[in-house]
Amino acid sequence: MRRRAALAAAAAVLALAGCGGSSKPAQRTLHAQRLPFTFTYPPAFRATAPAQGPIYAQVALGPRDALAVRRTSARELDPDQYLDGLRAGFARQGLVVVQRRERHSGRDMGVLAVDVPASNPAAGGRTPLHTTSYFFAGGGGTWQLECRAASRRAEVGRACRQALATLRFG
Repeated sequence: MRRRAALAAAAAVLALAGCGGSSKPAQRTLHAQRLPFTFTYPPAFRATAPAQGPIYAQVALGPRDALAVRRTSARELDPDQYLDGLRAGFARQGLVVVQRRERHSGRDMGVLAVDVPASNPAAGGRTPLHTTSYFFAGGGGTWQLECRAASRRAEVGRACRQALATLRFG
């Protein structure tokens, strides 16, 4: 009888493990009072949502490896209305910018990618910083999702792709 109970318990554990029954969630959802949208992110990242300031929400592994959300305009703007100006501002600082359009979660987005050398104070540290910002309209404003990475570029890249794929306006 004990052997049968032990086998049944072992079978239950194996079945639960095979179905993804883990106590650690595979993803978390960012809900911030100042944002009209949500997105999911990996559980290794820590979420914060300041009540004021330019960053409305952030999910981060550290200060230079993070996803940061800002509102760039109180109006819904098309990226063509501002991307060239932003790119030119970076270029005046001697930074090379890649500008493109993408579509994520049913939204057209303007994208700016910049590699900031360690010698530039904007890198915020002793190593280069890679930043890719996705600009999109919705919820009565224009938003920026900045995905910045210093030492953990692969992890930030995966988190950024996850956030973009799960972006939902309420």
